[in-house]
Amino acid sequence: MCLKHFVFIVFLFLLVPSVDAATCNLKYGTCGGAESTLFSLYNWTNAHVSESGTLNYNWSVCCDIATTIFSSNCYVNTSNGCASGEGDILSLFTKTNAHAEVNNTLGYSNKVCCDLPGLWDDFYCYYNTTGNCATSETAVVSMYNYTNSHLGNLSAYNNILCCKTQDVNPPTVIVTYPSVVPSTSISFGVTCTDTGGSGGCNRTIINTTYGNCTVLGGGGTCTIAFPPSSCIYNLSTVFDVYATDLVGNSNYAANYGSFDINLADGCDCSLAPTECFSFLLCIEGICSSSGNEPFIGFDVNNTHVIELGKTGKIYVIIKNPTPTKKSVPLYIGSFDVIKNWMWFEGHKYDTRRNITMTIDAYAEKVVVINVLGGKTGDYSIVVGPDSDYATRYDEINIRIVSKKDGAFFSSTPGLGLISLFFIILAGAFLR
Repeated sequence: MCLKHFVFIVFLFLLVPSVDAATCNLKYGTCGGAESTLFSLYNWTNAHVSESGTLNYNWSVCCDIATTIFSSNCYVNTSNGCASGEGDILSLFTKTNAHAEVNNTLGYSNKVCCDLPGLWDDFYCYYNTTGNCATSETAVVSMYNYTNSHLGNLSAYNNILCCKTQDVNPPTVIVTYPSVVPSTSISFGVTCTDTGGSGGCNRTIINTTYGNCTVLGGGGTCTIAFPPSSCIYNLSTVFDVYATDLVGNSNYAANYGSFDINLADGCDCSLAPTECFSFLLCIEGICSSSGNEPFIGFDVNNTHVIELGKTGKIYVIIKNPTPTKKSVPLYIGSFDVIKNWMWFEGHKYDTRRNITMTIDAYAEKVVVINVLGGKTGDYSIVVGPDSDYATRYDEINIRIVSKKDGAFFSSTPGLGLISLFFIILAGAFLR
């Protein structure tokens, strides 16, 4: 066999790939323009290693863009290991004419370092004894042993140096939130960014004293509900943020931020009158948006009609929206004579127009007022906490009429049944 045929057969033998993975090639001479040179060997098998370009080390380990470790610059760092933004490929006993080992084995201090491609953070290279790298990895060279080893092309030994890019940087997270919230809940907005090349954020967890909430993926919102009816308030509630990406890198920010909790509508503020949330006021020891807590009013807004000489009923609705039992004073009155013809049901012969009602938390009651139609006309009735009409809860118009359902009554204002009787009697004598 002539020499040129022998060289051609040997060259084909040197290019035998690992079955499942992308491969780097061992070439005699320099790598091509679209390839990166990781390091050089003295021979294609049973060889010492040297930094690329070393005299007499003519076999170059060449990786193209199809591999996971394509790089624009690879060299041997003899002192401090690879710099930030570079990946560790292999460790050498010396910079040239050296035995090699897998990284972090016996502590060879000379590192083959390569600039990182794209957005990836690091290279991960390991000693594979199966002879085949995974499909997501690159087969670089074969090794006789994991340390103190000679190297060769991918067919020289059964042990392969497999490399892949890996993401070692954690995601970054921005959390937005209100500085002051009511004692019901708080909502957070989350934006998570992962530039490490792993495929994105996995989840972000926000943890507080009162519980936690989770946002999946790259962003969204989540809410933490405070204990029901607790009416807590705290001037500085601190929260932590914990985020992970899809390969498990984590970012933990203790004491990321803080917010204040103020008392919500309906909470007892007797011990903290300035802690009601936002526009709420502390009224009679309860945080409220209205001065009429509980809410008290007549059941109708239009004029209520009562027949002369009959007793009509009107209704007052009392609602307590607060979480505490309330004692409600009620007084009914009028500037007109009708005030003498009305009373709270059940109190005609005692307090009549002045009672106190007890209403449970979040409850509603109906109070009945009896009104006697003693004289025709239009009147006004108010309900309030006392006889001071300026602090009234509500007001209703009453109309007393003399004729209803075809019966005959006087329609003359001020003329009652007795007066009408005397007028009819007098008419009989005058005939």
